[in-house]
Amino acid sequence: MATVAAAQDAGANPPKECDKLIKDYEKQGVQGLVDTLQQVQAAPDDTDVVEGLQKLLPCSGFDSECQGIVAPILGANCLAEIVAVAGWVNKGGDAANASESIPEIKEALGPCCEGTITEPCCDSLPPLIASYGPNGWRGGCLCETNATERILGPDHEAFLSQVLQVVAGLGCDRMSSVPDVDPDTKVFPECAQQ
Repeated sequence: MATVAAAQDAGANPPKECDKLIKDYEKQGVQGLVDTLQQVQAAPDDTDVVEGLQKLLPCSGFDSECQGIVAPILGANCLAEIVAVAGWVNKGGDAANASESIPEIKEALGPCCEGTITEPCCDSLPPLIASYGPNGWRGGCLCETNATERILGPDHEAFLSQVLQVVAGLGCDRMSSVPDVDPDTKVFPECAQQ
């Protein structure tokens, strides 16, 4: 069984130009992600939004496997949801307390997604909690706590816990369990508590 540490690779070492971005995230935590979402939201069209979010991936600290998993989530699979939630944040939505705002988030998702997470987006999320790769089952990308802390700051576990609640509250239960996972594999959030 592969461990998270064994799954790290050269992709987990961000390029030098990411140093400032990472330091800003470390200072701002979740607010840094919100600020980035707001800047990306200001992009002239959806293609620019995708490109802006995907440019952050090399700075994330995720290994190359997780960068490959996250890229389509940020792109085609969940773009409508990301744009709608970023719009909600821009209008004063509190991302740090999103689990208390599910009705408002549903409203923001109304025009694009009928108030819920779309099936393609929902279907793309399980590798965030557990994934099967070349070395067998492993905890998902959210188990890469160095990367999640780098992006979200020291309160990353609390924020991600809220994300799971919000995703479930929006009708997507695919992050609550992944079928056929090896019983010895620690999936998110258990892997983050090691």
